[in-house]
Amino acid sequence: MSNINTSTINTSFPVPGTNNSTQGFRDNFTSISTNLDTAASEISDLQNKAILKTALNGTIINNDMANTIISNAQTKGFRASSYNLGSSLPVNPNVIVIDVSSADVHFGVLAGNTSFIFGGWSPTSTQSKIELHLFVDIANTAPGSTISFPNTTYNSSGVVLNGMTKATQYLENYSALYVGTVGANNTSVTNGSTAVFGPNSTMNNVVHTNTVTIPAGVVELQYEFVSLDCGTTIDVRPLNRGHKASSITVRTPGATGLQGDVPGTICSDGTNMYLCVLPYDGTTVIWKKITLANI
Repeated sequence: MSNINTSTINTSFPVPGTNNSTQGFRDNFTSISTNLDTAASEISDLQNKAILKTALNGTIINNDMANTIISNAQTKGFRASSYNLGSSLPVNPNVIVIDVSSADVHFGVLAGNTSFIFGGWSPTSTQSKIELHLFVDIANTAPGSTISFPNTTYNSSGVVLNGMTKATQYLENYSALYVGTVGANNTSVTNGSTAVFGPNSTMNNVVHTNTVTIPAGVVELQYEFVSLDCGTTIDVRPLNRGHKASSITVRTPGATGLQGDVPGTICSDGTNMYLCVLPYDGTTVIWKKITLANI
């Protein structure tokens, strides 16, 4: 509500045919001046905070809402902003930084191995997401070219501390390179070995890369990236390609299993195939196995 108050202005002053005191003029002028100052302050406040269709004279339009909540609104015809990353990615260097705050959709043409990292996410506890549309220059892109996303770091319980979440491991043509060792319930690997562990493997302070090999003959890849913690962890899902149809968890289960093992659970360590046949209770032997043979 405006603080302009005209009630202090005497609109009946001066009185015609009367010798009026000059104090009345001074009082009215003071009230008018005070209200003009109030109006100027309120107009400046509106200029600084209002959403505008076009820029005011002498200003540059800025409708940045600064994370302010807009609620119970009906929308129509909203468009997504876009940003062109380039027509021959990667550029030098081959790590491309995507500023999430600069556009809703980022697009570019791939011509070789390209790595992406992200910045400019919205504050923690708010969802921020972008789409990444990558067109493949088949004529100039070598077979087996890759797209790399931020590394993932796990704690000793297999929880993602930072980087891409385990959803990344369900992307088509996904592969990873581990740096570290895995927990006691999994087969150990030498540092730098190619990843053989499924999305539910228990890690032990492991860091690994996240790489997708461009499928043969594919001319466009579209992904959506989402974060709820200002980019500390990032989910991804494919928009125009399918997830892996199936994925068998790679682990060596103990005979009595782990909390969460249920009948029908399948896993493998590359030497044996394991089938869980009973619910986990902490003491009963619930796993059976068969030895795998070379084809």
